[in-house]
Amino acid sequence: MNRRNFLRKSSGKSSPQKVETPATTLSSTLAPYTGWGSNPKDAQHLLRRTLFGAPKAAVDYFKTMTLDQAVDQLLSFTADYPPTPPSDYYTEAFHDQLEADLANGIIPTWLQVTPAPPVNDYVSNHVNGTLTDDACPKGMPWVASSSQKVTDLKSDGTLNNWSNVACGWVRRASFIGWWSRLMVEQNSNIREKMTLFWQNFFAMRILNDGQHWKKRLQYRNNARLRYHALGNYKEMLKDIAKDPMMLEMLDLRINRVDNLNENFAREVQELFLYGLAPTLVDDGSSYTDDGDPTDDVHELARLLTGWSYRNNYCDTTSCNHLYYCETAYSDWGHDTGNKQFSSFYNNTVINGVAGATGGEDELDQFLDMAFNIHGLTIGKHLARRIYRFFIKPSFSYDPQSTGNTPTDTQIEQDIIVPLANLFVSSGFEIRPMMETLLKSEHFFDDCNRASMVKSPIDFIYGWVRETGYANHTLYDNNFVPINDINADRGFFEQIFTEAYALGQGFTNPVNVYGWDAYYNAPFDNNWVNGATYARRFSTLSRMMTSHPVNLRANHYIDYSVSPVAGWYKHHMPFMDFISTHVSNPYDDDELVDVMTDMFLAIEIHSTVKDALKNELVSNLPTGYTWAYAWSLWESDPTTNEGTITNALRNFFQQLFNLEEYHLM
Repeated sequence: MNRRNFLRKSSGKSSPQKVETPATTLSSTLAPYTGWGSNPKDAQHLLRRTLFGAPKAAVDYFKTMTLDQAVDQLLSFTADYPPTPPSDYYTEAFHDQLEADLANGIIPTWLQVTPAPPVNDYVSNHVNGTLTDDACPKGMPWVASSSQKVTDLKSDGTLNNWSNVACGWVRRASFIGWWSRLMVEQNSNIREKMTLFWQNFFAMRILNDGQHWKKRLQYRNNARLRYHALGNYKEMLKDIAKDPMMLEMLDLRINRVDNLNENFAREVQELFLYGLAPTLVDDGSSYTDDGDPTDDVHELARLLTGWSYRNNYCDTTSCNHLYYCETAYSDWGHDTGNKQFSSFYNNTVINGVAGATGGEDELDQFLDMAFNIHGLTIGKHLARRIYRFFIKPSFSYDPQSTGNTPTDTQIEQDIIVPLANLFVSSGFEIRPMMETLLKSEHFFDDCNRASMVKSPIDFIYGWVRETGYANHTLYDNNFVPINDINADRGFFEQIFTEAYALGQGFTNPVNVYGWDAYYNAPFDNNWVNGATYARRFSTLSRMMTSHPVNLRANHYIDYSVSPVAGWYKHHMPFMDFISTHVSNPYDDDELVDVMTDMFLAIEIHSTVKDALKNELVSNLPTGYTWAYAWSLWESDPTTNEGTITNALRNFFQQLFNLEEYHLM
């Protein structure tokens, strides 16, 4: 499907705009790309697929590198394992000391990880009263602190009705603002994009309620995904299988020898190992899931019994602290009988293991069995998911079907199978697959440029990063600058809210398969319909004005820092942006050329550029040229700011409404 035609229909435009058409014949493999730099948009294409947006400074920086250097930098980053608490964590004495340290601005060594955990950015004198946290001061990490000491009071000193769940809601907002900020302020590496890929792959949903302890689960899961992002998939899957968030989401925490639950055992095979196809390997064989008490799903469920996570436990009955949510294993809940698997697993029997390490030992044996027998199938499944996320969401290949398109068949043979073989030969590592794909001629094939509809996250976060929107001061209703971490969190949380309203909250994949765009027809066109296309335009139009951020809606914004209630001011810095990026801002031809090159993934026809240039001057006073208007603004910015601002706002609104802007 021609995505620009689809977008044109969604936008309701009556006549097509004349645009340059990319190549439509695919003829590339995983051979190294030797043309790096021959296409001036090579670096831009690489960055938009691996980061959120392609800011010009980053594009210029990557243009100075070879392709090997560029990809190596993108794949190099630091992400520590989630903080592991000391052995005495579950004692009153430990928490008394932790509270004292945090109150004195001391962050314990075990909490000093990269990226730094989310902090208390919610205590406030807010519009309805006062929110306090006696366990964790403002600006300090909350991920290890008591959840029992957050109190929300009305202005008259009485408890708000929601005070019993206040900690859950405010820490949920804190987590969202924290990850949102990491995405906006990301370094030039793939870390946050890979974290989002795995968030979709494992379909972890933020637990949208006031249960405070679940926010720790969310943080630890997110940190785990980041830590394993380019590591060994077998090790990652083992760790994620025991992750408290996964134990909660897919019911493994209630899977015991006397209360068997098959949910996770089914999903780990269908979603994380072999894929959605009913016939999973080329010969048509599959694991058994027919309701028989000895099928593979049932036997794996037995093998996975006994896992949970540590919760309300301290060394005294008057404990005022709640748990860090570490994984826990109970041998009394584990089925120690032998597990007989089907012919799909070569009729392997995994002997039951008793004792404190029984669950771990049996899980290792299952993963060894699955990866040794079906490593290539697992590799194909993973390669297809990576391909759909980073290259072409509409790729759809079924090894048992005779109706695969020639293009999908070619991609399967020339891209997916070699990546899967590399996955096996590397010992199930993820980085070699990503490195080979990103350095390949296939990645840079003209057919794969401007061929993907931007997801809402790519759309909003890419725009924020490419325009420098987040780098400028946030003001209150009286245009007084705000310097407060609560407002910062609210700002980054609001960016998340904009993406969520367009159909992709990064913490809420729609179901266990992830977002529809990556598995369900019409694939990435799922992101856009008449309503969401119009909302994309209205969202950016609003964000380019002076009142886009409704921090007043968040009643835990600290009004003692900024007492003026209302919309907080923040807008795209039009004149600074043009002055920075256009060498001769008097020249409207150069301005249009530079801006379309920066923001569009494909060259547009000169007639479209002429239309944009007309938009630039259409709102100027009669008889004004662009050069004259700019010279007036430079000579007297205060008097002439409104004229030039309106002209640039109108120009950018039309630029960002082009179908080509919604492609990457």
